[in-house]
Amino acid sequence: MLDMLKSLPLALLASVALVGPLTTLPALATPAAPVQVRSQDGIYEYKLANGLKVLLVPNHAAPVVSVMLVYRVGSRNEAVGYTGSTHFLEHMLFKGTPTFNKEKGTQIAKLLLAQGARFNATTWLDRTNYFETLPADQLNLALQIESDRMRNALISDADRQSEMTVVRNELERGENNPDRVMWLNLFANAFMAHPYHHPTIGWRADVEGVPTERLKKFYEDFYYPNNATLIVVGDMNPVKTLAKINGYFGPIAASKEPIPEVYTQEPPQQGERRFVIRRPGQLGIVNMGFRVPPLEHTDSAALDLLSGVLSQGVSSRLQQALVDSGQAVSVSAWSAQLRDPGLFTLSAKLASGQKHEVVEQNLLKVLEDLKNKPVPAAELERVKNQLLAQFHFQRHGTLELANQLGEYEASADWRYMLTYPERLQAVSAADIQRVARTYFVDHNRTVGHFVPDRIAEVQTQERNLSYPAGQQNSPLKAGQTAETTAAPQYFELGKARLIVQENPIDQTVALRLNLRAGSIYDPPGKAGLAELTAGMLERGTRQRERLALAQALENMGSTLQFSADLERATVVGRALSPQLNKTLDLLFEMLEQPRFDAAEFDKLKKQKADQLRQRLDNTDQLAREGLYAALYPAGHPYALDTASKLQQLEALSLADVKAFYQQHYGSQQLIMTLVGDVKAQTLKPRIQKALARLKADNPVEITIPDLPTQLSGETQIKTLRDKANVSIAMGLQTDIKLGHPDYFAAVIANHALGQSSLTSRLGLRVRDELGLTYGIYSYFPEAGLGSSPWLVGVTTNPEKVKETIGATQEVIAKYRAEGISAEEFALAKSSLIGSYLVSLSTNPQIAERLTDATFYGLGDNYVRQRAEQIQAVSREQVNAMIQKYFDPARLSVMVVGNYE
Repeated sequence: MLDMLKSLPLALLASVALVGPLTTLPALATPAAPVQVRSQDGIYEYKLANGLKVLLVPNHAAPVVSVMLVYRVGSRNEAVGYTGSTHFLEHMLFKGTPTFNKEKGTQIAKLLLAQGARFNATTWLDRTNYFETLPADQLNLALQIESDRMRNALISDADRQSEMTVVRNELERGENNPDRVMWLNLFANAFMAHPYHHPTIGWRADVEGVPTERLKKFYEDFYYPNNATLIVVGDMNPVKTLAKINGYFGPIAASKEPIPEVYTQEPPQQGERRFVIRRPGQLGIVNMGFRVPPLEHTDSAALDLLSGVLSQGVSSRLQQALVDSGQAVSVSAWSAQLRDPGLFTLSAKLASGQKHEVVEQNLLKVLEDLKNKPVPAAELERVKNQLLAQFHFQRHGTLELANQLGEYEASADWRYMLTYPERLQAVSAADIQRVARTYFVDHNRTVGHFVPDRIAEVQTQERNLSYPAGQQNSPLKAGQTAETTAAPQYFELGKARLIVQENPIDQTVALRLNLRAGSIYDPPGKAGLAELTAGMLERGTRQRERLALAQALENMGSTLQFSADLERATVVGRALSPQLNKTLDLLFEMLEQPRFDAAEFDKLKKQKADQLRQRLDNTDQLAREGLYAALYPAGHPYALDTASKLQQLEALSLADVKAFYQQHYGSQQLIMTLVGDVKAQTLKPRIQKALARLKADNPVEITIPDLPTQLSGETQIKTLRDKANVSIAMGLQTDIKLGHPDYFAAVIANHALGQSSLTSRLGLRVRDELGLTYGIYSYFPEAGLGSSPWLVGVTTNPEKVKETIGATQEVIAKYRAEGISAEEFALAKSSLIGSYLVSLSTNPQIAERLTDATFYGLGDNYVRQRAEQIQAVSREQVNAMIQKYFDPARLSVMVVGNYE
């Protein structure tokens, strides 16, 4: 696979000409040479003369590189009046610089998208990071962007005003989510003096009112090389890369004044704190927080293990006490250890009909048990193995490793990551009991309850919305080569297929298995059967009950997760190579000998039903379902809504599951892919022998029916009071599916219109210019075995619904009249090719792509053919797709939220 990628012509990966000196070093005075500080475990640390810390990690597994710039500034550096400034600046730094800006056609997102880069920025309590993963020969582009916006960001008042409404929309989206509301309130109550009290996104009044000059002052205080760490991981030469970094970043001066320090300390908590949130919703929540020391404290590893004992895996204590007992749908425990003292958080999402007080008391009983009794040796060893395996998995991949280094840099130092396994292994059962006794005490506790009220008045209306003038539906007129990696190997084992990609860069192995057992195979009136069946295969075998099976996997640090979507059942697994054979044995035991325990079935069905009830709170989900119901007739696989699915699921029986398993789970159409530290010729006979034991299934061929594109659309409104945000879905039917002759022409046509909220036409107008939304996208969501509808999704403030729909219609009509430009056409091709390359940088991603190519019948040479097929598409073909599908007059519209 990867050697095929490396042989692609560079022209396929960079078909858009960049403007200006974007791939050359700036013509400035030569800065002083960097100083090497240390090297350890393949990580090289340098320091530039201006104080910038640099971490370089060569990794030649794939021809990609990840660049991450971490600033040691987060919401902990804010105060009342300008809370959310770090996050606001994160948005503003994408507005550009004198070199990179919209007016010149060199905006940051556009140039990165042209290379297929995966890029973004995130803000957290202790840090802000900006990152790009892109083809290795485009490293200079990422370095120039990050060095330029470190000191040259355009922070104009006009941009602040338009971006304010975007950030506010993001804030309102969070207010629609009960889990996020509870998280913010837990921190706000646990911390009274320290800035961790403030939400990262900021308080609403500060977001709306912070002056531009205050944002500029914040930027001037913190965005300097001596307050940042630059991390580069991937297919690069460290010596050459360091020279480039010094050329781009070396001329930037360090701050003249000391970087402002946070000196506020949280006083000791002197009693339990409690809060209650009452809002419309479906399921209750119990949250709990205990203040804990910072990451560098000696108790950190023990607290991590304590969180693992509580919630890591099926055998964890909260899972057993609350989820398996039917009291909760989900549980979590996390030790948020930060630069300053943080918070150990626990959360339980209540099952329907359960009482907060009962769940809270049972949660406290679990904590008391940890205080009173040492954790058994076998349990402690199992959790250690899980966390150590997770540690390795999280370092696999260029961006994943860069992110881990960045997080440790923000809260302590990157070297903390290297000593983590040793410190974890040193923790004893007595240490866990001690930290439980130290921190899980009444006076150090904050407790919150989310109490759902009945959802306020719900209405469904069909209306024709009137649009402002000019927004009618009528159309308008108009480098370095990476090391060689072995190619994938394919084995036909009867009617099953085995795919193996040897990629021994570390000890990790990714596994993926597909069966034709998705929800399109649910018998009429039995929605949810495919999902229940997949879930039951995780719940024990004839040899092992559910807990014993989970412990067998957890003891190795391996994972095997069964799921079912519309088209297929999937098993996704990860293992360390020394444990692979035992993991495979368990996988085939689960496939061959499911236990189908009646009590486990009842638990799973109840959990699935409560998960569906949660979706009734989600305005995005309801908007999409309402749109699908308008586009497709009853009985079509796309047309089933959550309420109907819930009703059908509750009537399913264990006998239904057994019958579905007998018909759809077997070796006839199985696809199995393994990627990582494996040997294909060793695996083949082992897999072949295991497959021979599987029964032959009775495959049923089901075709997802195509529908003609509607000639006109309708608008429906579903009113949900007390929602801060409104979700809008627009769409129509198409005949676009994977393998269709017009597939890539349609995808290119959509790319220019709505692929990216930062660079596509819809985003530039509706988000960037008008500030009506945090994000707007268009896409073909179901393109697979069946034809996909074409959808536009957007969220907005209730007072901006008409304007948002009108502006969206206007952009589509203008695009229809003008067609795709030559620049948009070239950018879309380059982006689609480059992004596919970037998406093949980890073992799980490679396994997914290889499996998909076989499942959809795209051919074993799809990687090379895909690039060639994209390049073969003409502008005329793309414009034909625009005329065929992108017609605002034919779109149906679904509006869900606090809007009438």
